[in-house]
Amino acid sequence: MKQAISFTFLILALLTFLLFCFFYTAGWRFNTVMTGSMEPTIDRGALVVTKPLQISNGIVNKIILFDPKNYDGTILHRVKKEHIEKDGTLVFTTKGDANLVTDRVVVYPNEVKGVYVFHVPYLGYTAEFVQKHLVWISILLLVLLLICVKKKSRL
Repeated sequence: MKQAISFTFLILALLTFLLFCFFYTAGWRFNTVMTGSMEPTIDRGALVVTKPLQISNGIVNKIILFDPKNYDGTILHRVKKEHIEKDGTLVFTTKGDANLVTDRVVVYPNEVKGVYVFHVPYLGYTAEFVQKHLVWISILLLVLLLICVKKKSRL
């Protein structure tokens, strides 16, 4: 019975990994919210899923993940307006839902990493832990797999 549970767990883990790889190669990203700037919509510690940006649809009031120049890290804020600069460049003005004012920098389309799809509260903390300890977790899973295979071969 324990072997069946272990084998089922390993199959589910493998399928989850393959599904993650599929979405990642399609441009979907998973990020952890580190600040409270989007509260109450998205709380700190949530795991946010984003998909590639399709500018043709217009993105005012959508939440985007972007990586502005001269800033270390990514930001997840809502687009408040889009406009064309004097040189013809499309830019976005953003604001965190919990912030009182709009962001000081404008966002260019090439800085947008994705558009918000959904989030899972608190799962970001787990994702951060796994990301920081991925090597050790991988080794542990490999050892568990070898133990399960070895026990199964004894039968």
